[in-house]
Amino acid sequence: MPVSNKIRLGTLVLCNNFRFPSVLAKMAATLDYISDGRLEFGIGAGWNEEEHRTYGIPFSKPAERIERLRESIEIIKKMWTEETPIYRGKYYKIDGAICEPKPLQKPHPPITVGGAGEKLMIRLIAQHAYRCNFAHRSPAEYVHKLSILRIACSKVGRDFDEIEKSWWGRAIISRDEARVNAQLKALYLSRKRESPFEEWIKEVKANSIVGTPEECVEKLREYLRLGVTYFILRFGDAPSKDGIRLFAEGVIPEL
Repeated sequence: MPVSNKIRLGTLVLCNNFRFPSVLAKMAATLDYISDGRLEFGIGAGWNEEEHRTYGIPFSKPAERIERLRESIEIIKKMWTEETPIYRGKYYKIDGAICEPKPLQKPHPPITVGGAGEKLMIRLIAQHAYRCNFAHRSPAEYVHKLSILRIACSKVGRDFDEIEKSWWGRAIISRDEARVNAQLKALYLSRKRESPFEEWIKEVKANSIVGTPEECVEKLREYLRLGVTYFILRFGDAPSKDGIRLFAEGVIPEL
């Protein structure tokens, strides 16, 4: 018996450079099919130069990486919706590539595009994304990115409201301030930080969901008022389940 029939499956986000789009389309279609249509497909242009270097994968300039991503998304959509798709781009090609069985979600699984670059990436999001994702952004920063996205949608003839707005970031939650601060200190010490603790903690509190359940509810409501409808959270006390349990009990019912 399955443990859950509701939990959706996906990544935030796949690096486009690590797989050919034709192979990725087939892998994703298979996951959507065997999960009974529960795939969340997230993809981005790739940003971690060191990761590319250590794996021996070329790390091109931003413009090329974003153009590669655009071609990949176009190929993936074709393979998910057409019988024998043909595509000839600058970087990728397919010639009658078969993708069977097709994804169960129609017309295809939702595509989340990760990235926030204002010159090229947001235009790509306006063209191809079902859902945008602006990670680790304060409410003020999020408003700014939405304004740029609205302009990009107007330029490409896309309805701004068609694109679901999501937010990904850190959640640090405990029942009292002392425990919240203990989590923050442990997180700060877990990695080498260049900025002083007080400066770092100010930034984290601005662009994360931090505090007691009541404080987290208020912060989430700020984002809801901006139009965010989809939250992807990573809890600061992982692998402990205490934070996610407290969130489920003390925050979700209030929203």
